[in-house]
Amino acid sequence: MSDGAITQHGGGQYSAEGLRRYEWIFGEDFLSSGAVEIADKAARWFGLGADSRVLDVGSGLGGTAFLFAQTYGAAVTGLDVLPQMIAEARMRACIAAVATTS
Repeated sequence: MSDGAITQHGGGQYSAEGLRRYEWIFGEDFLSSGAVEIADKAARWFGLGADSRVLDVGSGLGGTAFLFAQTYGAAVTGLDVLPQMIAEARMRACIAAVATTS
């Protein structure tokens, strides 16, 4: 996990250390329990594929968006109210070689 965007915004729940703890518990790029399984189940239920476009509201670190894009080929736009989460998700998208736009 990168520390860039997150550490600039101080401590607390979404500090670099806080995010490491979440990911240790819930999995890389995810901030809540069952998120991987729920996202995968939703993708299959909706029949996501290469022609799908998804709006991920409250995208956090981008885990669901990455799963939909990498596993199902969907085009995903992530939104979050915290600028540091958007910056972190963009950084992770670059590392994962998932296309991003500003």
